[in-house]
Amino acid sequence: MTNQHGKHLRTKSFIVALLISLSCFTTLLAHVIPRTKITGAITDSSTGQPLYFADVFLHNTSMGTATDAEGRYSIDNVPMGSYDLVVRMIGYGFVSMRIHLNSTDEKRVDLSLRSEPIQAPLLRITAKYPRKWKRNLQRFRALFLGKSRNARKCTLVNSEILNFAYDDSSRMFTTNAAKPLKVRNLALGYMVDVHIQHFRFDEAGKVLYFHHNSRFDPLRPENEREAKRWRKNRVKAYNGSRRHFIASLMEDALEKDGYEIYLKSAKVEPGELLLLDGRPYENVLSFSGYLKVIFTKEPVPAEFRQPRTARGVMIIHSEESCQISRLALNQERVTVNALGHIYEPYGVTMHGYWTMERFAEALPMDYEPGE
Repeated sequence: MTNQHGKHLRTKSFIVALLISLSCFTTLLAHVIPRTKITGAITDSSTGQPLYFADVFLHNTSMGTATDAEGRYSIDNVPMGSYDLVVRMIGYGFVSMRIHLNSTDEKRVDLSLRSEPIQAPLLRITAKYPRKWKRNLQRFRALFLGKSRNARKCTLVNSEILNFAYDDSSRMFTTNAAKPLKVRNLALGYMVDVHIQHFRFDEAGKVLYFHHNSRFDPLRPENEREAKRWRKNRVKAYNGSRRHFIASLMEDALEKDGYEIYLKSAKVEPGELLLLDGRPYENVLSFSGYLKVIFTKEPVPAEFRQPRTARGVMIIHSEESCQISRLALNQERVTVNALGHIYEPYGVTMHGYWTMERFAEALPMDYEPGE
């Protein structure tokens, strides 16, 4: 990837291309997006009986609840837009359904779950995990969480559920888990349940494929100092992120928020990239080639720079004085919303700076800077 001066920015010896799934200097449109409510009932598909304490949530948000004794649920204060409504419960298969909130009228969604036998966990004979599994865990952690300061504050609470495989012929590293992976992020103040749908790293092409369903639950800070630190870190994680860029693009606030965008070395305007979708607060992103995105308000963090010094003084090269990413579409069009979310799981490929920021920097879709 090159900047305006034709120089290169690399992560160590290569640029990782990250296919995303699917996280402030601008006023997020959630402040003006009308809100609504989602209600419904969850039942057993075979008996029709209500399911008590089923987990119902909107993917990649902190919005969710549990069903009551009658199987009913209610999720309030939801900004209009499109979401993946996810339902899961022990002993049942999970269900994910795309819903569209096009008005402030209450949205009712009734779903049923199919029972599945609960598999007893395998007993481990040895007191310690095999060395190969531990090495794979470290590899997964680096690919999944990244290597940022925030990543060092993250804990994989139940990492024992993870299974790893490596195919020598295809040089493909894969990870799966039968249950949600719990991630405690003490840098941003969240406990996140991550249901891994696909996690594959193509070692030959340096491409990461990651698709998941996640629920964010805010942690309770021990004191006001910790709460202040979490608020500061969340704003820092949001600024310059892909989500911040999309929200800024939707609001036509790129210049104010510190972004410059180029196609084939020519500067472009938001109207050249966005098409009306027909749904409130959603648009279609469409372009060909690589979109270069330059965020000028922050340099590349120290942990991502190659160490360069002169007479004992750290040097920041010109290509590291701002954050430069490239975005390519994997299909003709992808749908985006005012919160900065891209709906198609593998709709885009990212190169450059954004690939350095992994799940340790993830924020729920309903996060608002300054909250």
